Amino acid sequence: MIFKSDVENYLNMTKKSGSVGLMKMIIYFFHPRLTPIGIFRLSSFFYRMNIQILAQILSYINQILFGLEISPKVKIGPGFFMPHCRATVIGAKEIGDNVTIYQNVTIGAKYLDFDYNSSTRPTIGNNVIIGTGATVLGGVKIGEGARIGPHALVMTDIEPNTKFVLTQNSNSSSLCDLAQTKPEILNFKDICDARGALVAIEAIKDIPFEIKRIYYIFNTKTAVRRGFHAHRNLKQVAIAIHGSCKFLIDSGAEQSHYELNSPVQGLLIEGLLWREMYEFTDDCVLLVLANQYFDENDYIRNYDEFKKMCGSKV
Repeated sequence: MIFKSDVENYLNMTKKSGSVGLMKMIIYFFHPRLTPIGIFRLSSFFYRMNIQILAQILSYINQILFGLEISPKVKIGPGFFMPHCRATVIGAKEIGDNVTIYQNVTIGAKYLDFDYNSSTRPTIGNNVIIGTGATVLGGVKIGEGARIGPHALVMTDIEPNTKFVLTQNSNSSSLCDLAQTKPEILNFKDICDARGALVAIEAIKDIPFEIKRIYYIFNTKTAVRRGFHAHRNLKQVAIAIHGSCKFLIDSGAEQSHYELNSPVQGLLIEGLLWREMYEFTDDCVLLVLANQYFDENDYIRNYDEFKKMCGSKV
């Protein structure tokens, strides 16, 4: 029974171990975070068995008890999870495996569609997370591993493994990265005495991620510019441990410049940001700490592609 996979996914996320047998499935059917999903699974089962009246009754029970309106016609893969489901409407064509949907989400046709035309309804890939208050409308495809942020409005396809979504307001629309923030200068504690100075950097404590990769750049000529790329998911902290250099950071909407000239300061760069380094001093040694191993697929090396991902005109 597919509900077993929903229970297993929930137990895995809550770090609870143990096999899932029939008795545990019955117990978790009455768990407040799983009961709405269990009711939907029953409704979907009766719909596929062509027992429409029972399918509709169970759908109404979900609406009345949990404020969840979800069509029994929706195909939803195993491992489905809804931490909270109030005011959520789901009328997708298909939802993949291990998808998490938060409360107050709407997924359905862009216009009235009483015939439930699948071509007018969204297709959600595997391992997608849809944040609180998000709206996904029309026959769009949300790629595997995508993250849709709170209160986002999505009416175009989203590429796999991206953390940005289409948002709209009364004046404009643009693609934005959920993780995108402006670069931040981090100040590290230095320990100084008669012998000299020491800086210690600890993962999570001094920088906001685990360190999986370290590299450094040196012997770069002053006239040389480096970088010319963005990252989809990578987080980095750059430190000029000797000499100095400058960074140009481009968000797709605005550009900013930063100078690194102290071994007790680092530049935190995360999200969909184009970066270039320039004006290296002859003695510059630029150390970079990263939260992921090297992955060429994480790079965006074409500026026009980057601007398109940001929703900006090129």
